[in-house]
Amino acid sequence: MSFSLSCLIVEDEPSSSDTLQAYLALEYPEITKIQTAASIEEALQKQATYHPNLIFLDIELPDGTGFDFLRKVKRRDFEVVFITGHDNYAIQAIRFAAIDYLLKPILTEDLINAMDSVFSALDKKDRMNRLELLLQNPNESRRIALPQKNEYILVAVSDIMYCEADGPYTRFILNDGKMLMVSKGLREYDPLLSESNFFRVHKSYLVNRKYIKKVVRSDGGYLVMENDNQVPISKLKKDEVFASLGL
Repeated sequence: MSFSLSCLIVEDEPSSSDTLQAYLALEYPEITKIQTAASIEEALQKQATYHPNLIFLDIELPDGTGFDFLRKVKRRDFEVVFITGHDNYAIQAIRFAAIDYLLKPILTEDLINAMDSVFSALDKKDRMNRLELLLQNPNESRRIALPQKNEYILVAVSDIMYCEADGPYTRFILNDGKMLMVSKGLREYDPLLSESNFFRVHKSYLVNRKYIKKVVRSDGGYLVMENDNQVPISKLKKDEVFASLGL
């Protein structure tokens, strides 16, 4: 790897912080400096002094939350991996912003996957935009960060017409006719979008209800979307889909 990293671990549990620090020092020579902090106040001081480009950030801290820390930072020019002891409400917002997280106790496999994502994200643009997305007002129009080759594109969820699986990839069809291919499977986005008017009509399709133009019962059943594309309905999903649409 051609670049080096400086890292800040913001974690108030000494055992968790020590374990993470030791593993990173042992397995990732790219990380040349590792600092630790146990509170928001200490983390703000260390961030301002050392300017880390990677922060492991506990969600629950003695003097607030990891989100409070991010709101107080003047320049968010770093990658973040969240740490949490619970699969809680915050995880959904974190995943919408395409940010990684680790559940405690931290598993080696999860940490390796998170670091792989960090190295990939460091080559992309829009780092600060993703953190802004994470901290946006919940009442604002929800957006999702979709990774592309050299950047993350922030897309309003309401502008997504449907998603189509393509092997390990997902194709996003937008209401303006654009298509975005993402290197993550459809199962990654199903739980994220299912609370935003989307539902699974087929193993390969996740559909935004508001863009359904017509429902056809013949030929096995399919949907006609606003762009006139046809989306098949699986046999196993047919009754569920029709009931969901009030048919």
